[in-house]
Amino acid sequence: MTRLHTGVAAVGLTLAMLSAPAFAAPAAAAPKAGAPSPAKSVVLTTLRKGPVLTLMAGGKPVARFTNDATLNWNDLGQGVMKTAAGPKPVFILSPNYRDPEDSDQARDQPTFYFDETGRLVVASEGQFNPAMNVLLDNDHETFSVGDYEASFSLEDVTRPTHLKFTFQSNCYGEQWVSDTELKALCPRTTAKGIVVETDAVVRQVSPTQWRLTEKALPKGKLEIGPRNPPTLFKELVTGVPMKPDPQTLHFEYRRTYKRY
Repeated sequence: MTRLHTGVAAVGLTLAMLSAPAFAAPAAAAPKAGAPSPAKSVVLTTLRKGPVLTLMAGGKPVARFTNDATLNWNDLGQGVMKTAAGPKPVFILSPNYRDPEDSDQARDQPTFYFDETGRLVVASEGQFNPAMNVLLDNDHETFSVGDYEASFSLEDVTRPTHLKFTFQSNCYGEQWVSDTELKALCPRTTAKGIVVETDAVVRQVSPTQWRLTEKALPKGKLEIGPRNPPTLFKELVTGVPMKPDPQTLHFEYRRTYKRY
C-alpha cells in the first residue's frame, strides 16, 4: 500500500498572501537615476458562483474551473512563488473527487499553481516551504509486512535549471519548520518486527547543499538491513541540476478548466 504525504492543507495555511506593497521599495530609499520604477503587483482574487470558480487578476477574469459530477476545485488562496524569473504571484488550487473510484483518486490530489495569466506553472503532490522556493516531494513510501521504505527529494525552483536534492536515507519529509528547515521521520524496524518512526531534521547548509540528521535510534535491537542500518542516518546532499518538467493538466482536470 502506498501513502503520499502531500501536506495540501498545510500549504494553504503557511503560504504568504500576496499584497500590493510586497515588492515596493522602502520609502526612505531613493531610486537610482535612470532606474525603472518598481512594477505594481497584480492583485489576485477568486470568485465562486455555484459550481464555477473564476480566477481574477487586477479585477479581470483569467481562468475558470467548473465543478462537475465527479470533481470539485478547492481554492487554497494566493501566494508569491520565487522563480528564476523573479517573484511570481500565483493562485493555489487543489481538486477533490466526490466519490473516488480507486486508490489514486482517494489519496490526496496534487496542488496546482496558476500565474496571473491563468497559466499552469507547477503541478505537484509535494509541499513548498513558506518562501515558496523549495519544493518537498515524498517520492516513495511503502508500507507492508517486513517492508517499510521511504524516500524524498527537494527541488530548488529559483534557477533556470532547477537543483534537485535526492536523499537516500530511509526517511520522508513531514512538515516544513522554516524556509531552511524540514522535519522528517525515518521508519525503523525493530527485531520484533515493530516499526518505530524516529525524528530527523533536514537543514540547508549552503545554497547548493542540504543535510539530514536523525536525532536518535529507537530503544532495543533493530532488524538490520540495507534500509535499516545500526547507526544514525547522517546525509549531506549536493543539488544536481535538472531541467524543470513541462507542466500540463491531465485530461480529468483539463476538461473542467478554461483559460481566458
